[in-house]
Amino acid sequence: MTLAAITAELISGEWAMEENALRALVQAAESLDLSRITPPADAPQRLSFERRGSLAVVHVNGTLMKRVPQWAKWIGANVTETSSVARAVSDAAADAGITAIALQVDSPGGQVAGMQEAAAAIHAARASKPVHAVVESLAASGGYWLASQAESITAPADAKVGSIGVYTVAVDESARAEREGVKVHVIRSGPHKGAGEPGAPITGEHLAATQSVVDGLAELFVADVARGRGVSPDKIKPHATGRVWLAAEAQKLGLVDQVEPVSAALSRMAPTKEAPMAEQQNKPDEAEAKAKAAIESERARVKAITDEFAGKDQSFALAQIAAGSTLEQAKLAYLPILEKRLADQAKALEEKAPVASPAPQGGATPLPRGGDPAESKALGFMDAAAALAADKGVSLLKAMSEVAKKNPGLHEAFKAECAAKGPQHHARKRALGI
Repeated sequence: MTLAAITAELISGEWAMEENALRALVQAAESLDLSRITPPADAPQRLSFERRGSLAVVHVNGTLMKRVPQWAKWIGANVTETSSVARAVSDAAADAGITAIALQVDSPGGQVAGMQEAAAAIHAARASKPVHAVVESLAASGGYWLASQAESITAPADAKVGSIGVYTVAVDESARAEREGVKVHVIRSGPHKGAGEPGAPITGEHLAATQSVVDGLAELFVADVARGRGVSPDKIKPHATGRVWLAAEAQKLGLVDQVEPVSAALSRMAPTKEAPMAEQQNKPDEAEAKAKAAIESERARVKAITDEFAGKDQSFALAQIAAGSTLEQAKLAYLPILEKRLADQAKALEEKAPVASPAPQGGATPLPRGGDPAESKALGFMDAAAALAADKGVSLLKAMSEVAKKNPGLHEAFKAECAAKGPQHHARKRALGI
């Protein structure tokens, strides 16, 4: 991504963010020296909640964006993903060991994109757990959008709250282009297509359309705040001017419930450190139970694979255990090994050359003397075919065909087993012509 593309993304997007904070972000992006940057390969941020006893604290800090873009990491921007906030709150709401949730907010807001989904997740969590918002020093615009979805909002006296509103910027560079002797023609399929191209004039029609989008997003913002605060949108609209207030004034306007230090608010929201002894004795240790279940599951997996390949291929079994394979995955992975062994045996018999070594363990079952492999019900289909090929000196494919004709029931059982093992094995079966 070029520097121009980064700044264009910042300038042209719809923002629920305090203006000074956005300007600072743009200036930081404009100062980037892309030639000196090696993009980090770290994984996307996934916000998890902090557990304080049975209180879940979800930190909502810095610029809020639906996804953290690469350039934000390059400039070291403090960015929180709104999608991660939504997941963290939902996880805390579903956690049986959590009795309350606190949003610890210190944010100037950010992108409108993703904001409503995060707000909905926070409001939905109130159906199962008490949800509170604690402002550290700033809950502006998108930061307040999310905070407003809690049942209560507390803030210290010097915190700033509000900035309800949405804005974007349309830069008309046509005059500068004209001074430089550049004429930009936008060939478009509709009057709004290509609007805002650098050097092209910004028309009144374009401004009106952009204003309509901003107004619509602002209405969603106001509606969500009204829902979270339990009032009608008409009560919020007079305060949706983009202005911020100190906590005491915000409390008078109904935007904050209580003015108190952050530490006092969190202490009040945190449950007692120790539950009564009777409750501790009756309540099972969920983490310990999960750990025991995981150990038992792992033991069962190892035993199943070990038993299945006992006497066949121990080194293969150990490799599958180390790879974390299930029994079914290990069986499927073993099929090509078994098929190759059978094909090698058949080829050796066709060439009437002595086999260099006895068939590996797990190969075809020896046929009792005087029996016809094609009619034997004691053998599996592939084992019977391999035995018949060895007995008559024919190819494996020919032996399979004869077994299928003489023992259709065995053939049908083999086809059903192949079908049950999935499309990958079925493809191998078709490749062998069976």
